[in-house]
Amino acid sequence: MSFKAIEQIAIRKAKVTGWLPCIFEWITDDTMLVKGGVPIGAKNGRPRWGPKKSLTTVAISKRDIADEEERFEKETGKCAACEGKGEVVYSFSVTEGTKYRQCDKCKGSGKAAGAEGSAA
Repeated sequence: MSFKAIEQIAIRKAKVTGWLPCIFEWITDDTMLVKGGVPIGAKNGRPRWGPKKSLTTVAISKRDIADEEERFEKETGKCAACEGKGEVVYSFSVTEGTKYRQCDKCKGSGKAAGAEGSAA
């Protein structure tokens, strides 16, 4: 499940120009609440948010996520799990940095299942 897919769904469901997500919370096994709003500025290159009461909430289901990943693969021909990179993050450490492994879904090809030359 791609974090990028979740962000895109939330932005589309919010239906507000400039709206960005900032808080993510699973409330059931199938539903995530995403809170966000239009940033009031930036600090150190990151959005700066107003008071929490000014945030709006959208609900996203696992079905929404699956649909978004399917749309991404159809539009780009790339694997949604690794965003076409062929590898995914499996570990992060302050001392050792980020470690990657081959994407299980596309077997490292970066191509969507059914795309020409894909491993699936």
